[in-house]
Amino acid sequence: MPSLRTVLVATLIALAWATAWVLSTTAGAQWLLDRLTEAEPRLEAQVASGTLWSGITLRDLSWDERWGRVGLARLRVDWQPACLRQWTLCIDGVTGQGLVIDARAGAFRAAVLDADGRWPLSERGRFQLAIDGIRWRGESLGEQPVRLQLTTSALQARPRSATLRLDLPTLPLAALDSWLPDGVRLPGRVSGTGRVDWRSGHPPRARLTLVSRASQVVLPMDTEEPLALEYHRAVIDADLRPQQVDLRFGMASPDLGRGGFALRVDPTQSPRPLQGEVWLDGLPAAPLAGALPGLRRSQGRIKVAGRVSGNLSRPRFAGDVTWADGLLLPRALARPLRDFRLRLTMDGPRAEIAGGFRAGEGEAVLSGRLQRRGQALAGRLRLTGEDLAIDTGPTASVTLAPDLTVTLASGEARLDGVVDVQGGAVSLPSSASDAVRVSADAVRVDTPAPSRPDPDGGLPLALSTDVRLNLGEGLRFRGRGLTGALAGRLRLRQQGLDEPRADGVVRLVSGHLEAYGQRLEVRRGRLIFAGSPRRPRLDIEAVRASPRRLAGLRVTGPADDPVLTLFSRPPMEQSRILAYLITGAPPGSGTPDETALISQAAVSLGVFGGGQIGGALAEEIGISDFRLQATGQGETAQVAVSGYLAPNLLIRYGVGVFTPQNTLSLRYYLTEQLYLEAISGAESALDLFYAFDYD
Repeated sequence: MPSLRTVLVATLIALAWATAWVLSTTAGAQWLLDRLTEAEPRLEAQVASGTLWSGITLRDLSWDERWGRVGLARLRVDWQPACLRQWTLCIDGVTGQGLVIDARAGAFRAAVLDADGRWPLSERGRFQLAIDGIRWRGESLGEQPVRLQLTTSALQARPRSATLRLDLPTLPLAALDSWLPDGVRLPGRVSGTGRVDWRSGHPPRARLTLVSRASQVVLPMDTEEPLALEYHRAVIDADLRPQQVDLRFGMASPDLGRGGFALRVDPTQSPRPLQGEVWLDGLPAAPLAGALPGLRRSQGRIKVAGRVSGNLSRPRFAGDVTWADGLLLPRALARPLRDFRLRLTMDGPRAEIAGGFRAGEGEAVLSGRLQRRGQALAGRLRLTGEDLAIDTGPTASVTLAPDLTVTLASGEARLDGVVDVQGGAVSLPSSASDAVRVSADAVRVDTPAPSRPDPDGGLPLALSTDVRLNLGEGLRFRGRGLTGALAGRLRLRQQGLDEPRADGVVRLVSGHLEAYGQRLEVRRGRLIFAGSPRRPRLDIEAVRASPRRLAGLRVTGPADDPVLTLFSRPPMEQSRILAYLITGAPPGSGTPDETALISQAAVSLGVFGGGQIGGALAEEIGISDFRLQATGQGETAQVAVSGYLAPNLLIRYGVGVFTPQNTLSLRYYLTEQLYLEAISGAESALDLFYAFDYD
């Protein structure tokens, strides 16, 4: 039986031989690696060649985590044996190929830059990693190939700890263009540093810091020039642990303010829980004017402060978004809304809204609640105010007292309420007195058809309106010779994109009509709405009165096709009524200028719907087949009246539309094709014409 000493010596010899076999043979390295993979199932690797003493080459190296997988097709590490005796690790060289990081949210793939697949050392204990052809989910980053080069400090490794520091040289942010929204660009560059620490009994920990200095964020705009927002400094700081990721972002910018966020994510759980804070102070509101087509100018500063919770797929924000000391100038207004303020108190899908603005001496208050339900918004907003001065330029300057409510539900929006017009002035732009009325059968071929909601969700909301408009007698009106005060009530309704409808009556109070040098009193002036707001019915009566007689003009019918009639008391002929309205005297008793005014008035009556009056006047002076028509174009355009004094004698009188030029012509037909024409006007002529048709 062998002695104890013999057994111990044999055991020591066996251990020495086994240790030498593990350190100096490839099979020994593989045996040790197999024991490691049995103890750590997340690790997979195979020994291709080499030994633990002189350096080793591994293949199919991978590490699986809940968040994803990191793999390397081939890895060669060379070290100094003398360092191993001191229980330290001195790396002489590292060679690797086929780096793959396959995360649950995507995949990062890269190939070693060097043709030999080496990460060459820059000095003892240091090495550089250069990779290119970076792809995310099979797509390249940016239009140009991206080269990422990492330079490490000396690797410090001991049995119970290890530390590795890295430097990231400057990298263009244009590599991210393919991930950004269309038109958004980052022309700057980024650099950074990193550190990886490991201690026995603790999981590894890494920290990465990226910095971008003095650059811009370029946003697309409706105008030709994009909007460039400058920033002084932007920093991303990340702490990475197996069960916790801390991400911090900060920015200092004259155009974007100061702000950032701090988030914490647990990548080991599903869904990945999220918590953190968001802050932003001094974000300018000016870029909103370029993003919203109905806004001409905006000012003010936006502040955000709150907490983030939930998970990565469904984050939840609870906090305040405030806009203070703002100014808004919608494109429809000539003067801005001052002291605009808005506060959104958000708690996940719900938001409380409070705000207001000033317009003139009045103040408006905005309040309400909103809640997101799926992809739709639900809630109610209310706008109230008193003495709001709204100026749209030369056409209207009014004082309003609105009480409006917007209700959102089931993908629809409804606008209800009342708007009291407390006062102000409304003016219509002047037009040429000889303007030709558009024919009733005219069709505009280039008018775009109204868009309809897409049944598959092309338009987010279908808007319906039901608003009551109350006009106070403090609202003054001036236009087309009419002056006075407007009063009345209208109900404006519209369902989606259907034709809007107006119901009610608008009255002209204490009105006057000025035409042809005369001032007529408007005894009755009403616009009656009962359908399309574009076609109200007219009920207007303007008179000239004296102690002995009264003459007047009555306009009835739709606004786009009015009917004009003359009346008097005691009854008079149409020509005498017209003469009395214009001159105050019977026909033929006035001056030549007054007679010309009467002729011009007769033409105007025909142009603007008084063809029956013109025909009646023509019959009284013995003209048959009376016609009123427009001839010529541009500067030569005329409005002309014509008729037959005899079966073969045509008389025609034309009045220039744009020039004070009148033309009188007589045409005597010798036969149906041969006629003699005499013209008197800017130029006089006597011509003989022969007309014929041919195919």
